Amino acid sequence: MNSETKNNSILQKLATEVNDISFQDLSEDVINKAKGLIIDTIGCAFGAINSEVSQMVLEYVLSRGGKPQSTLIGTSLKTTPELACLYNGTLIRYLDSNDYYFSVDPAHPSGNLAPIWAAGQMQNKSGPEVILSLVIAYEIQMRLCDSAGNPSLWKRGWHHSTNASFSSSAAVAKLIGCSALEIAHAMAITGSHQNTLAQLQSGNVSLMKATAEAWVAKCGLEGASLAKLGLTGPLNLIEGDFGWSKSVCGKVNYESLLNKSQPFKLLESNTKPFPAVASAIAPIACAIHLFEKNLSYENIYLINIFLPKFVLDTPATGENRRYPNNSEMAQHSLYYCVAASLVRGFCNETIFSKSNLYDLQILEVIKKIRLVEDSSLSHLWPLSAGGGIEILFQNKEKLSHKMEYPLGHSKNSVSKEQQYKKFYDYTFPVLGKNKTIELYDSLDSLDSCTDINSLSALLSP
Repeated sequence: MNSETKNNSILQKLATEVNDISFQDLSEDVINKAKGLIIDTIGCAFGAINSEVSQMVLEYVLSRGGKPQSTLIGTSLKTTPELACLYNGTLIRYLDSNDYYFSVDPAHPSGNLAPIWAAGQMQNKSGPEVILSLVIAYEIQMRLCDSAGNPSLWKRGWHHSTNASFSSSAAVAKLIGCSALEIAHAMAITGSHQNTLAQLQSGNVSLMKATAEAWVAKCGLEGASLAKLGLTGPLNLIEGDFGWSKSVCGKVNYESLLNKSQPFKLLESNTKPFPAVASAIAPIACAIHLFEKNLSYENIYLINIFLPKFVLDTPATGENRRYPNNSEMAQHSLYYCVAASLVRGFCNETIFSKSNLYDLQILEVIKKIRLVEDSSLSHLWPLSAGGGIEILFQNKEKLSHKMEYPLGHSKNSVSKEQQYKKFYDYTFPVLGKNKTIELYDSLDSLDSCTDINSLSALLSP
């Protein structure tokens, strides 16, 4: 008798855990954090509606037609759950303002909301059911970030969205009523297909970066739907002789992967106050703080940016990112994000405009930046992606500021007011004041919603 028939495979063990979790297992803190992340994620989607990439994907989706089951955010239109997932997931990721998590590999686990919301609309699911599915998605994806990869998926050439194949399929399978065995098959089906190459976010960052998680999540939705209909996958996909552990990530710590997290991993996700690469959040905040000191930019001699050692080996700190030539590169350039924030005193989407990319004052500041390891920040990694800045002036004076825990970290959480402002700033230009407030209030009380389709009208202008 093999491991599959004995229910001993890794995917079967994970699926059994997923199957056994209920909304009653979630604490008030977990529910409130989940609602906050949903608010943040949908706000990010609205902020990307007028982007070049979203228009391309929208044109593609509309050209395909499809049964009107799931809402395209920011429109009055509906399409199939799979196409809605692709479009909404692209919106969520485009600004690089959605949440993040650092471990062996990073993650943007809020990308799982796109397939969950789309499938939830198709089957008239309640707010609590959506929240539970999202908690499950975070749990699986973040555990994989902790437990899989030798030395990491990224360093083996795989993009971190690869982990979302398991989280999105398991979460949707739970949502649509799959059995434990069907949940395992859903993960096996999707995990067999959706291993994504890291080249998409290396060197010149292409436009498809915004679609990476959305594409994987769409396939997670499809894998769950097919498993519900009886399609099977290799249940020993993770540990098999030609399986995911050996072929893709090199090694999986099975004990860590199967270790139940109490409280849930979702509580460890970090929200972003700025639309930039996650490792730049703390240095950006430091730059904005120092901007308020009325700097004399022409007298700056050197700018030291202090970072954890791990960050110094990431693409965002590569010398080829010092002078980015497009918005995607700029958002993933630690040099540019800090310099522009130091010159402008803020960091939002406008800072990545073409006029700012070639602003002479920003370019002059970039020239003076040096990246330096801070051992105290390295000690905190990956619990926290802290950062600091030291500005040295020609007259020997210096200014400095340091943040061990960036704003949005669980130890430095954004306030309810800050959460609302970010949501309002992204959503108001599309929905207007009254509808923005109504949507926020509805999402903030999602745990009392009996059918998420009741929010569909609020997602369109």
